[in-house]
Amino acid sequence: MRVVVWSGLLLCSLAATLRADDDTDRFVDIAKRLIQAINNDDSTAIQASFNAQMQQALPPDKANPFFRKLVTAQGTLKDAGDAQITGNTAIVRVTAERGAWDFKITLEASDKIAGLLITAAAAKPTVPVSTQRFTKVVNKLIRAINSGDSTAVQASFDPQMQQALPPDKAAPFFRELLSASGKLKKAGVPQVSGSTAIIRVTAERGVLDFKITLDASDKISGLYVTPPASSPATDSTNVPRSRTPMRLPFQGEWYVFWGGDNESVNYHVPVRGQRRAADLVMRSADDVSHKNAGRRNEDYFVYGKEILAAASGTVVTAIDGVPDNEPGSMNPLCAVGNCLIIDHGSNEYAVYAHLKPRSLKVHSGDKVRQGQVLALCGNSGNSSEPHLHFHVQDSAILQDGAGITPYFTDVKCRRGNAALTDAEYTFLQGDRIQSVAKK
Repeated sequence: MRVVVWSGLLLCSLAATLRADDDTDRFVDIAKRLIQAINNDDSTAIQASFNAQMQQALPPDKANPFFRKLVTAQGTLKDAGDAQITGNTAIVRVTAERGAWDFKITLEASDKIAGLLITAAAAKPTVPVSTQRFTKVVNKLIRAINSGDSTAVQASFDPQMQQALPPDKAAPFFRELLSASGKLKKAGVPQVSGSTAIIRVTAERGVLDFKITLDASDKISGLYVTPPASSPATDSTNVPRSRTPMRLPFQGEWYVFWGGDNESVNYHVPVRGQRRAADLVMRSADDVSHKNAGRRNEDYFVYGKEILAAASGTVVTAIDGVPDNEPGSMNPLCAVGNCLIIDHGSNEYAVYAHLKPRSLKVHSGDKVRQGQVLALCGNSGNSSEPHLHFHVQDSAILQDGAGITPYFTDVKCRRGNAALTDAEYTFLQGDRIQSVAKK
């Protein structure tokens, strides 16, 4: 599972490959439409300006109070200035009644907003980003993490990061990081893109990629820690397909939020064991995953739905008792949350994660049959809203496994405007899928 920590004002989605376009008017027009929507408190227009992942990261119940606070701070937004463009990202100066804001906007090819960073307008031009800046910052952070120096860790963050990751959250997070990988040793050469860089950090027992975003004063405004990404060629050619006959692990129509064989549609791909994992939710006809404001787990259509055994097998791991998160918060210290791992034979193990606490109906050592109810869908672990995480790997030990592409029989799939009934099916982002009743 990925561990993601962003500052309070940094809202990024894992979007598909974005185009580079030096058309200033494109960014300014989009900024003006967003300004109008913010001033009018038009939640529908705001959401329409976002791509699907941004809508997920900043739904109305979060977006509305955020933008209202923005207007309260400096008054009604007035106008958008010229765009300072770097690739598919631009900084647009937005004037307000009592000041100005810098809107850093990333666009995808369809002109939907895939990333949005709003800061008070800088009094002087943004400091150029250099390799040396990132090297200095990451080396200080490594020393602070290794020594357990909470004060130094917090001093490296900007105010929004300090709020998003205060000492009571940062300290156990970094302790867990050291427990898993050992002391951090050395930072590699930063790969810089704009105000963000990826730095490969070696440790006693492995390697980590630190994705760091810096503000103009060299404070960390975004931090993203993952295992190192595998190369696409290696990943795409070496993932075997499952041999176990499987059926979808649920009833009714579900939506594939993440799924597929590349990072543009499936953020799990770089993680060796999860390289063909999927995150599955339920969406209404108007493409939303919850009713009301989505503040409660019970608002989500998928919450409490029965999770079924994809195939017959033996339970080898059963974790229960991890509390559900409130929507929007996550528990990275227990990433899978309540979880079942089932041995289906042929060195194929299915992982069912983020289950509802105290809903597991099987225990370690139990035999299960295909279609048997295992548990209920929940929101436990490193999960920001109720969903089922499902993947198949070649080991019963979660961190030791290599991912396997799961294939399912008797699946009805709605993909765009097409309706398909596949003799065998594997997950792809955007699909609406359900099992076809056996005759």
